[in-house]
Amino acid sequence: MSIEALQSDVDVVISAQSPVIAQGLGTPAIFTKKTGGDPSFKPTLQEFNSSTDVATAFGSGSTVSKVAQLIFAQSNRPDHVDIIQYTDIETAVNMFADADWMFALLDDVSDQNEVATFAGATTEIGDKFTVVQVSDSAKLSSLSTSKNLIAFVHPLDKGRLDAAAVGNIANLQPGSTTWKFRSVTGIAPNGYTSSELGQIKKANGISYVKAVGGAYMLSEGWTITGDYIDEIHARIWIENEIKASLQELLTNTAKLSYDQRGIIQIQSAIDLVLMSAANNGIIATDDKTGRPAYVVTATPRSSQSSSDVHTRTYRGAAFKYVQAGAIHNIVVSGQIADAI
Repeated sequence: MSIEALQSDVDVVISAQSPVIAQGLGTPAIFTKKTGGDPSFKPTLQEFNSSTDVATAFGSGSTVSKVAQLIFAQSNRPDHVDIIQYTDIETAVNMFADADWMFALLDDVSDQNEVATFAGATTEIGDKFTVVQVSDSAKLSSLSTSKNLIAFVHPLDKGRLDAAAVGNIANLQPGSTTWKFRSVTGIAPNGYTSSELGQIKKANGISYVKAVGGAYMLSEGWTITGDYIDEIHARIWIENEIKASLQELLTNTAKLSYDQRGIIQIQSAIDLVLMSAANNGIIATDDKTGRPAYVVTATPRSSQSSSDVHTRTYRGAAFKYVQAGAIHNIVVSGQIADAI
């Protein structure tokens, strides 16, 4: 299966003034290695809407079927998963880099070398996530240091925490939730010691821990670089929404005039996306005004170069926003007094 090329006439680049501590866009892609086949085998991508369909295609006892079953068992499961068969991971990644999947998983993570190769290949794609699982935090040092790599630390005999987390969280609206504190279905806890949890945290891994009160939850919501998953995901969402909104404007407008009338339409399209992002919890609220903390600017035609006007390229639109972030830790000060 080949992926049809899409023409995009819009580029959106989001940069951070300071380092970022850091539709759902949550489709998982399970990469499964085809063994014993023709070495000239070309990678394939198939879309499946249920674990039953995956079991029918690959066998109920297959590793890929078990991973898909765990994803579909979650309460916030995606509407479908992509399964990519390959013999060479880099070839498969390059072939399907533009497909609609957002979170890449490996069906068999028992081979650390294969996990490292997989992480190195998939994290080259800047607008998608790679998700892996290792049995102990010491193995994280051999993996890619990409900000888009999410690494779970959990014994394999106690469940695929990576698949369960993606199945239950990835498809939620970006900005609406943080990954820390979330629980999953079908995973047995391991009961790490404080020292072991400290090592996992130091390596920016994510484990499944018992919280005060007895509930089990994800210990953190970050990638292997310490950047927060929800903030990266939100940035990808904003980029995609603005591209789609402006492409729709270009496509559905008989002629977007290169003057203030057309420029105002561009500015308005960006503003609508950012307002939606604010409503979804991606953008912070200004403490003084109570309004979403973002601004959109669009310079007039007279500020554009003659070359850009001639080639019908408009570069004058820009925006910036303050990330809402999330509270992950709370420190409370108390005092005992004789009187209040």
